[in-house]
Amino acid sequence: DDEDDEDERRDGHASRSYDGETSGFNELPSSDSLDQSHLSIGDSGSRTRSSSMLKWRFRRKQRDQRHVIEARITRFVHKQLKGLRSPERRTVENFVKCTLAASTSPYSNVLRNIRQFVDGMRNFMWRRHEQKFLRWSDELELIDDEQDGDSDASVDTVLEAALQLAVMQPLHMFVRVCISNELSTTSQFKSKLRLLHSCRPSQFGGNDEHLSWNWDDVVVALNKISFVTTPLHKLEALLEAVSALHKLVNSHHAAPVGADEFLPLFIFAVTQAQALQAEVDSEMMWLLLDPRVLSGEGGYYLTTFTSAVQVIKTFDTQSAAGSRLPTVDDVEGFLRIHFVAKHISLVFKTLPIHRTMTAHDTCELIINKFHLDTSSASFALFEVTPEGARQLELHEPPQDLKSKWPWNRDASTYRIEFRELPRGPDSSCDTEC
Repeated sequence: DDEDDEDERRDGHASRSYDGETSGFNELPSSDSLDQSHLSIGDSGSRTRSSSMLKWRFRRKQRDQRHVIEARITRFVHKQLKGLRSPERRTVENFVKCTLAASTSPYSNVLRNIRQFVDGMRNFMWRRHEQKFLRWSDELELIDDEQDGDSDASVDTVLEAALQLAVMQPLHMFVRVCISNELSTTSQFKSKLRLLHSCRPSQFGGNDEHLSWNWDDVVVALNKISFVTTPLHKLEALLEAVSALHKLVNSHHAAPVGADEFLPLFIFAVTQAQALQAEVDSEMMWLLLDPRVLSGEGGYYLTTFTSAVQVIKTFDTQSAAGSRLPTVDDVEGFLRIHFVAKHISLVFKTLPIHRTMTAHDTCELIINKFHLDTSSASFALFEVTPEGARQLELHEPPQDLKSKWPWNRDASTYRIEFRELPRGPDSSCDTEC
């Protein structure tokens, strides 16, 4: 505790030094002390520039204050996990030993046990050091409130990163081997990826002019995914690759590309990076990341990454010209819905439909999204195939149906339709269900 207090005194001194470097930002000069010869009352441009500078300095100070608190939390957590006599260190070491000695299959059980252990350790450390963590959490929340915005910085975030590092550093290769040995498609993915390295972008739905682009930054970030050890760092590398790809596209196109255009570019980038461990890394992230991390941008692009792996595994290299080009509808977790409803002007729209969502859930989502009036009509989902159209039962998940369709399908013969029906007893989905 004395060492922790010393850390806080040192951090406080650093913050005070920063205050001095910014000319005492907390004590802004009054209007009476301003040099009116340099800033006249009527000079609105000068006032705007001055206001922007003050806001920038304020944001920079808040950011630096947050970094000081994050560093303090990180030092404390690492001290607990590395301390010779700390219960945290002994618990982690015992878990690692037991995991290495246990069965390697099925790998889903191994990864689930690791995820549960990290959750349990985080809760244990919260209970043991609750007073300190609550104080730091309040300080971070105060900074975010003053900045009128949300931040990813939190005690839980730092705890998660530190625990993942402590657990996954000694287990990374073990986990990789567990997944590789059990995934029968791993060798198939690697061999297909090597064959696709020489394919043109147009074979994935892109444009052959993309060959002349400089893909180095995207390739480096994609390869980084397999070199880092923790799932959080892998996800950060993935988002870095996505950011680099968006930057590359924006440097050649005036308008940003949509989701359907982005997926073929991302698949081509994976083939150029020759990310041979992409399938294993995808499984590792899905099963080891905190589910809260997957609810936003991270989950969206991890889904895209997984979809790219699936497209590469099933890509027909012998008859690429006859193969259907990939779209965002191929991403697990998204579904293209075609509309046959007079109050919806769209022909179709790709929506985030989780594999566990039923036909009833999907209808409710569409009704709420488009603010449809259910007083005079009811709605239902239909599966359209070459055999005809079939109305889905309330409990049927439409994603399960899509997974059974052939890869080289035509949207005119295989699709999910949202139809408006005359209100009656045969309606499969309405707001009263």
